Amino acid sequence: MANPVNIGVIGLGTAWETRYAPVLRKFRDRIHVRAIYDPLASRAEQVAALWSAVPVRGILSLLGRKDVRAIMLLDTAWHGPKTLELASSFKKPAYVAGRLGSDDQRLSQIYETARGDGITLMPEMSRRYAPSTVRLQELMATQLGRPQQIVIEAVRPAPETPPANENVDDRTEHDADFLVGLIDWCHYVVRTHVISVVMENAGAVRSAQPGEQMLSIEFAPARSQQKPISAELRIRDAAGASVLAGSSTEPATRYEIQCERGAATIESATGIAWQSQGRPIAETLTSDRADVEVLLDHFCRRVVGGLIPVADIGDICRGLEVVRAARQSLQTGQSVPFNGRL
Repeated sequence: MANPVNIGVIGLGTAWETRYAPVLRKFRDRIHVRAIYDPLASRAEQVAALWSAVPVRGILSLLGRKDVRAIMLLDTAWHGPKTLELASSFKKPAYVAGRLGSDDQRLSQIYETARGDGITLMPEMSRRYAPSTVRLQELMATQLGRPQQIVIEAVRPAPETPPANENVDDRTEHDADFLVGLIDWCHYVVRTHVISVVMENAGAVRSAQPGEQMLSIEFAPARSQQKPISAELRIRDAAGASVLAGSSTEPATRYEIQCERGAATIESATGIAWQSQGRPIAETLTSDRADVEVLLDHFCRRVVGGLIPVADIGDICRGLEVVRAARQSLQTGQSVPFNGRL
């Protein structure tokens, strides 16, 4: 890349040292960290010194800098969508890691404004670019054929702080970001629109484990298919939530994908097993690029004017609409149709 992208970092977050800093060091010739803001000023100063960057005292100060072409928003806990609104108003593309809440109407407004101005606001849909998902896409194109059914077994992450009230609404708010990520992964793999959503508690599903919830999503069939594509998300609570609270390690998620000519199972970001008209094959993909490398590469290409497709805030809004439908289904006990809207 002839012209490096000068970025400002807003909110270093809990994963700065382990996830982002190593990749930014690797991309030093492509990405220059020019300014850093963090609510903890001493931390911003310490990290800025290591990167020959400028520590700033506020988000507006960072966004207003002429030497900052784009931003990495790594912790949204304190300002949520407001920072995205500001980035859009300053015409600054943003790489967004962290939760944006469940106000899909506000996020939709942000998305429409940014899209109208040609500003890239790219959420970190990391599951799309895990090595195992990239390999799954290759296998579906060459060996397995189109997906027909997806079953996901996932553990609901424990909150960093206990919710104020242990009721369904509080749990749904906590689940929203997690569920949106899983829903987006399904949509990314299936590549067709949602036609119906059903969510049930364990008591209504014979095969479910105690405390488990079942979210069933039907996607429209692809052109070569006659039946809808089904995705079943089996979500259960984490055992020992107090131990997991605040941990940067997400509990393991298992993906089973039944395709036209075979099947695949994903149990980690770098592991996939598959079978198509023969013996099972297990692959370990530890030498492949990590998801964050691919994401930052795509973001930089968009910032300099490339047309490479990336996730956007509209994808989050779409996922939140499915989550809202799941809540409605849980309350009414009925399927919620989408009529091809998503």
